[in-house]
Amino acid sequence: SIYIDQNEEEATFYNPRMNVAGVPVFYLPILTVPIGDTRKTGFLYPSFSYGSSNGYESNIPIYWNLAENYDLQTDIKNMQKRGIQLNSEFRYLNDFGSGSIVSEYLPEDAKYSEYGSRWGSQWTHNAIINNSWLLGVDYSQVSDIDYFSDLSSDIGSQQDGQLVQEGQVSYRSTHWDLTLLTRDFQILSSTDSEPYRLLPQLTYNYYAPELLRYLDFNLASSISNFETDSDDDPEAVRLHAEPSLSVPLATTWGSWTTEARLFSTYYEQDLENVDESLGYTDTASFVIPQFRTNVGLVMERDTTIFNGYTQTIEPRIQYLYVPEKDQSNVAFYDTTLLEADY
Repeated sequence: SIYIDQNEEEATFYNPRMNVAGVPVFYLPILTVPIGDTRKTGFLYPSFSYGSSNGYESNIPIYWNLAENYDLQTDIKNMQKRGIQLNSEFRYLNDFGSGSIVSEYLPEDAKYSEYGSRWGSQWTHNAIINNSWLLGVDYSQVSDIDYFSDLSSDIGSQQDGQLVQEGQVSYRSTHWDLTLLTRDFQILSSTDSEPYRLLPQLTYNYYAPELLRYLDFNLASSISNFETDSDDDPEAVRLHAEPSLSVPLATTWGSWTTEARLFSTYYEQDLENVDESLGYTDTASFVIPQFRTNVGLVMERDTTIFNGYTQTIEPRIQYLYVPEKDQSNVAFYDTTLLEADY
């Protein structure tokens, strides 16, 4: 039987039970749950599973309604082959933004005792201040490089076997924005290579749509400082500017966009203890133009077989020109192959 209190926004269940194939697997003499928009401290629905890696698993989540603007969920996770793992997620919302602190802790991994205690943590925070300032933090770390392959976890942002650790602050206006970014990594593979840290990177972007009629102007620029713990790899400061002019034309039946872009980059590299046979130079500069024109049509008609349906054909053709440029005298910091759409 159920009693609903509309004033307290709470429902009380008397003698609730859950049956699976006619067999009762869950019973309580009394159970209260919130209704509407209210929140209540208490147990959430448990989960049970089985896998060859961990054996039988059970997870019992507990929700803590601490205040109107922050709360906590703790999970007691029992893994047959590993032990009991305690997980938690603390969420908050205040005048300086919103965020969460996630933690996972396994006191001792019974399956791989050589690791000892295993843990993971992540702090994320995002804020918009006075409609112009943006603040973002995403910092995560785990106890060992095999953490994600051995244990199920949603912690962190992983890129190519690395755990991203970054923070940034931005100011944006109607036609421009300025961002200061720091980024580090935790390596999740047994390799001798060390990633490059951005300590820091300052980017400036300017947007001038309709600089003239049918003419847009954009400018992307950055100053980046790359550091690494490797004694055999160079460190560098890079200046980059990328102005572009585009002529976008569009109608209801098609579009034609023509764009000219100029990639201008300057490197100043610290080559102390770096092998000279690699061919790196103390300074390097590149100016690479790019030209692109893209034409697309939209043709449509009502179908004759199925009433109410529309058939569309959208052919598109593009010409892209980027001259080849030898850049082997600089190391690979955060660059990759340029892939414009085909």
